[in-house]
Amino acid sequence: MSTEIQTGKIPANVISPSTSNILDNGHKAKSSNAAHASPTGIIDTVSMTDQAARLKELESTLAEYPDVDASLVTQMKQAIADGTLEMNFEDTAVDLIEIESAKSISASE
Repeated sequence: MSTEIQTGKIPANVISPSTSNILDNGHKAKSSNAAHASPTGIIDTVSMTDQAARLKELESTLAEYPDVDASLVTQMKQAIADGTLEMNFEDTAVDLIEIESAKSISASE
């Protein structure tokens, strides 16, 4: 995935391929990869890894969901108040172990 970034003006310290590799102060430019200048400014290309692109996609998907499901909160409050909330502690423990295992795997990568 590549993204082009265009700036409106060329910064004074950027050397384009059409200019000399010698700066005004007489020192040679540090990089042989001079920026490519266009009439509207500088065009840089930014590449994202597949993982970064996937994370960006997931971030966009998660942004579409509400922070809190108000109707579920209301249902849970009512079930707790009524005493009708049923908890399967074994399933809950398994779920917590899976979540923690996933966290430790992703942290080690």
